[in-house]
Amino acid sequence: MSRYSALIALQSATNYWSLDESSAPFVDSIGGIQLSATGTPTTNQPAVVKTGVAFSGGLSQSLVSASNSSMTFDQTVGYSFSFIMRCDSTMGASGAWGIISRRVSSGTARTFGAFMQGSTGGTINIDFGSNQVRWNSGFLPVQGVYYHIAVTYDPVGGVYSLYANGALYSSVSGQAPLTQTLDSPFYLAALGAISVSQLFPGLLDEVAVWNNKTLSPSEILAQYSTAFPIIRVFNGTSWQDADRKIL
Repeated sequence: MSRYSALIALQSATNYWSLDESSAPFVDSIGGIQLSATGTPTTNQPAVVKTGVAFSGGLSQSLVSASNSSMTFDQTVGYSFSFIMRCDSTMGASGAWGIISRRVSSGTARTFGAFMQGSTGGTINIDFGSNQVRWNSGFLPVQGVYYHIAVTYDPVGGVYSLYANGALYSSVSGQAPLTQTLDSPFYLAALGAISVSQLFPGLLDEVAVWNNKTLSPSEILAQYSTAFPIIRVFNGTSWQDADRKIL
């Protein structure tokens, strides 16, 4: 177990996939929801924390669970999810690339999702609940760069927030999503059961979900700091920040 895995368990995640396996199934070490592979995503790829899974984006590659009810959304309590990502392509002006989602379709059994949206310049957009509550976070991933991303929903005021690399990037207060209780699958690198043109091209790692909690800023910063620790190197005169270490 990595230090990151131990931290996620300490923060009481309800689901967690380290994505370190060499082949399917990919194990949810906390909530027991296993992921199978569609297509042939590339496993055991060097990542920030041990290894992750890489997806081509164009060869029907994704990970998916069986339909289940354990990650349902309740508007009266907090909800959070986090992951490490690296996008390997620059997005065009249209379409959507699903990063992480739990839904049957855009309008059916929709719990949550994060996806890059072409019509907003490739920024990460967020879904919550089953009544088309959607928010453009404004965060634009740069091709080839690793990011720690965390998304939270706080029922007090209906506040949605996106954190990038441990810091709050943007937030918005809006309509509280409807409670979603229907069964649906959980997807990585796909926006539900959709077309091949909406599959994410890049690497995903360390995916975690909290279906009963709004992560605090300090908890999110702890995730980032654990995943991306800074090595301090003495150059003969002073200490300098060097490359981020792979755990």
